[in-house]
Amino acid sequence: MVSLTERLQLLCKSALWRIESDNLKEAIKELTQCQSVVEANDTFVYFNFLVFVQCNLSYCYYKLGKTLEASEALNYLNSKSQALETHSSNQLKVQLHRSYYISIVNLQISNLMCETGNHIGAYQKARACLSIAEFLIFGAVQAYKLEVAKINSLKSRKSIEKQVNSTSTYQKAVPLLKTLLSFIRSGKFPDSNTATIRSLLGLKCYPQWTHSMSLHELTKIKPVSLEELKTPKTLSNEFSKNYTVLKVGIICAGLLSSCLELKHAKLNSTLSYSKKELQTMTSKALKLIKCFFPPESPLRVEVTKLAREELVEKTHMSLCKLPVIKEKPTKKNKPSPSRGSSTHRPKSNPKAVQSPLISRREANFALNRLSISKKNSLTPYDPRNL
Repeated sequence: MVSLTERLQLLCKSALWRIESDNLKEAIKELTQCQSVVEANDTFVYFNFLVFVQCNLSYCYYKLGKTLEASEALNYLNSKSQALETHSSNQLKVQLHRSYYISIVNLQISNLMCETGNHIGAYQKARACLSIAEFLIFGAVQAYKLEVAKINSLKSRKSIEKQVNSTSTYQKAVPLLKTLLSFIRSGKFPDSNTATIRSLLGLKCYPQWTHSMSLHELTKIKPVSLEELKTPKTLSNEFSKNYTVLKVGIICAGLLSSCLELKHAKLNSTLSYSKKELQTMTSKALKLIKCFFPPESPLRVEVTKLAREELVEKTHMSLCKLPVIKEKPTKKNKPSPSRGSSTHRPKSNPKAVQSPLISRREANFALNRLSISKKNSLTPYDPRNL
């Protein structure tokens, strides 16, 4: 007799084969049938099958041009994701594995909502991706603490040595994870040197996939297989270099999407937001992307472009806020008419020094004549006689 798990696996494999054959309508029928089987049982236990169904349903609908149905399929998966208790390493391992896919799903929903013009909803989903990505960092730090507590509770020396060897790889990644967690919450790196931050993880060179990573690559709707969705056996994957850089990429993509959708929402609605909030998110994304992604990475190029636009806008706003110095209007001298015209009326200014009407020589000569005439005659002085 075929078990429920085997039946679901057969349905999923058949649906994936139809997707690869580009028979999307038949694939939708089988995926819907698989979804009804999962819902009839425990969606929490068979969550990986639910992820497979909804992600592939979304891909089929998107390829058929049904953007709204594609978004609804991912939203349904998002609503079914329940938070697990993380008191044990096994529970935390399952929760971290599921949270990774849910963070990607929120980015994809944000992208679909942007295409339909719902920028407010797209912004909210991008922010949800950021909160889940923060849990991915926090959960890894929590996993290390659980492993250390487990070692301390062991009594056998051999088992202690075995556990210590397995946690030695965790110890190298934990300082970086704590630094990232502190940066996400406060926005400040303890050391501004990029090389120092990268050395915490031991990244001498960039991973190969970072050279082609873009926002489109993370938000692209694509089919998934059951092999991808398998929960890892140990928590060691949470501390690997590649996966840690991928978490940083998700955080940067979430910050970039939040900034872009916030700007669109501001233009198309009455959404109120703080300009400082937008600048803070841009600054965070720029600092992270410079540390872990090469200059030619499309994701880094997109973040850098946004940061430059914000810098230009900030500079423009600061210049607009400068006080405008109003110059006092100067009285322009009207062109004086010609001296021979009748409108020429020179204004009298008693304080002004006027030019003499006769020369000094002529004045002395007139005075001499006046003194002579006064001696010789008693006639009054008449200037016309000069």
